[in-house]
Amino acid sequence: MKKQSNNTILQKWLLAVLTNSLKDSLIWIIIVVVIYLFVKPNNVFLSVSSQPQENVPGLVKEVQTFYKTYPKILIFIYDNKNKGKGKLIAIDTEKALIDGEWNALSGNGGEESQLDSGPIPATKNVDLDYYRVRLQPVRFTSVEIEGNFYQINPVSLYINDVKRGDFAIYPNLNVPGTLGDIKIETVAEWDNFQALMLSYQQAGINTIPLLVAYR
Repeated sequence: MKKQSNNTILQKWLLAVLTNSLKDSLIWIIIVVVIYLFVKPNNVFLSVSSQPQENVPGLVKEVQTFYKTYPKILIFIYDNKNKGKGKLIAIDTEKALIDGEWNALSGNGGEESQLDSGPIPATKNVDLDYYRVRLQPVRFTSVEIEGNFYQINPVSLYINDVKRGDFAIYPNLNVPGTLGDIKIETVAEWDNFQALMLSYQQAGINTIPLLVAYR
């Protein structure tokens, strides 16, 4: 059987989503794409299948059920060929809505195991289901960080026998690139991100999962 391209399979899948009355679950398209194309590479969409759309309802249900354990999640998808620039997305898993999205970056074009220029490692590459972001911001003043930052746990981890860690989310104000932290690119976006995190905290949420993937 002729192997189908990822684009062809995804096109068929999206069509199947619409024709199977899953129009109210379009947010799960984003989550499924991230998890099954980035986080778990050995997945059904990369296999040869004459009818990949048959798998869609089951995948949506599986992902939706798992992540509804957490009312909010963050997803960071970055392009390592473009110096780690990407998107940070906040998702309400109960309502299946995107709460916010921000231009962000991580690293400075290096590999995940590089201390000086590597991005925060993808969750699949450090054997994590997800990172955890503390919603209580920490106030800090230095050359690179001025103001609040949101700590990302675990504090340390290993990739290719190299220790990485001490990651955080903060605004991109003073120094280009990062040592693996996630920087939100503009002041307006940062203010919007902080307001949303505060609303989460006021709703009683102390930490939220962070999925990280790259393309």
